Amino acid sequence: MNFNSLLQQAQRRLTLYAGSCHEDFIQILEDKYDFLWMQLLILRTDATDSSESLTYSALQVMILEKYGEKHFNANEQKHLYFEVLALTGQFEAAIEFVARSEKYRVHAVHIALALNEMMLIAGPRNVQEPLLSIDIEDAIPMRRLNIARLIMLYVNKFEKTDPAEALQYFFFLRNLKDPDGRNLFLVCVSDLAIECRSYDLLFGKIMGVAGGGLLQQFECVNFDSRTAINIVADELVRKGMFEDAIKLYDLVDMQSHSLR
Repeated sequence: MNFNSLLQQAQRRLTLYAGSCHEDFIQILEDKYDFLWMQLLILRTDATDSSESLTYSALQVMILEKYGEKHFNANEQKHLYFEVLALTGQFEAAIEFVARSEKYRVHAVHIALALNEMMLIAGPRNVQEPLLSIDIEDAIPMRRLNIARLIMLYVNKFEKTDPAEALQYFFFLRNLKDPDGRNLFLVCVSDLAIECRSYDLLFGKIMGVAGGGLLQQFECVNFDSRTAINIVADELVRKGMFEDAIKLYDLVDMQSHSLR
């Protein structure tokens, strides 16, 4: 069914329920989708003098804050509450809601990745923010989703046993920066390499040649394996793991760093 036919259906139902007051909509409509379509039909782009007018932001406030999870019995109807949030353009809140459930977290991550690549997700100003946050400069009831935190929490359960798969998810963070201004993808690669000590797997085994490892497939104009190896080696030095650092400096032909 296309949008025009849905709109026509909503108009017919609106005529049918014309005598009913707004507060009774939830009780008399056939289901909550009917209620939502009724609200979308009467939306106004700007507030007017009429108290009956409903703006888009006011509808979002109604769904997220006025009615909220309790009204929609969200714990028992996770699909319904997710859909209602998504259909009103509140993707960040919808994704955070389903991400709380272990069963649906994988779906939340993949939906978030797709929407983020399409630039439809509002992210936080700082990747250290909570998973879902409110920015005082945003219009009400806008939320911001920390996709970096979402990915890291999800990948944490398998990154040690499947670093190749972990890298696939970390690559989606390539356009983000950590609080120190470092590329977040490379930061995650560094943490993974040091925690698993899987240098050969990630960077290759040929001494003097930075390449041949899992990381090679992700090389682009912004970074390559040499850049990642330098970051990891510097971090190893900071942690006092000098033998591992020397091995990596040798890999990128930077023996001078090994003598410092």
